Amino acid sequence: VIDKFLLSKTTFHPGVYAFLISVLGLLGLLLIPFGASPPADHWPLMLLAGAIFIYALFFFFSALKRLEASRTLPLTGTLVALFSLAIAIFIFGETFSTAQIVAFSLLVVGGILISYQPDRRLNDQGWGWFFAVAAAVCYAVGFYALKLTYASVGFLPGFVWTRLGGLAAGLTLLAIPEIRRGIAAMFFSPAQKKTNGPPRLGLIISGQAVGALGGFLQNYAIALGSVALITALQGTQYAFLFLMTVVLSWRYPKILNERQTVSILAQKIIAIAIIAAGLYLII
Repeated sequence: VIDKFLLSKTTFHPGVYAFLISVLGLLGLLLIPFGASPPADHWPLMLLAGAIFIYALFFFFSALKRLEASRTLPLTGTLVALFSLAIAIFIFGETFSTAQIVAFSLLVVGGILISYQPDRRLNDQGWGWFFAVAAAVCYAVGFYALKLTYASVGFLPGFVWTRLGGLAAGLTLLAIPEIRRGIAAMFFSPAQKKTNGPPRLGLIISGQAVGALGGFLQNYAIALGSVALITALQGTQYAFLFLMTVVLSWRYPKILNERQTVSILAQKIIAIAIIAAGLYLII
């Protein structure tokens, strides 16, 4: 929700946000004294795992800027679950049950239903879908790269040193002129400070603090269990997000402006119920 506010209420470019997160990821190096000494090998895998998540964030924020928050996360999360299961089945040889086939269908239908907005401009919505799909592919591949990393070097060293791959990916985003200009304007432009300012650094820091805790717990869960099941269990976010956006849109319409007509609410509730059924069958 904080990310959506920053991306829609300021001139924040999604790539600027992804770059800042890649830099903030270096705070993970503070865990080195707690048993995260550099491993002897597996560096290509670790750097890949860290880098692909920054690209996933870039695509996700690009989708979030174009679509409503209560649509973007369920759509992306549903696709991540589907792609993760596909990787598990076709690359790692996990079995494919009838229940999973039904679950796949429910997840696809629910993901399409919750993200579909017939009254939006097709071009804008189409790009939002494209970025959501790209983010989901990166997340799914990244989760399995993390799983292999943790299996090879352990959780804490893997978690810490993949941050270097994230920083490298963030630096590649600077090749995009709009991102370079956005970073320069954020810190050095007097005009930017008079209007939108450095986009609400307090919100950025608080949002990333919560996100960092969630990311750490998610990574630890991946180190312990099945990637496919963990990505599917993320569906519990949808209900919380839906309730938050309904309350915020009603109580603070200027903070999070999501349309909440009866038909839209009914569409989202039905879609969440379909997704929940699909997630239940997977688990």
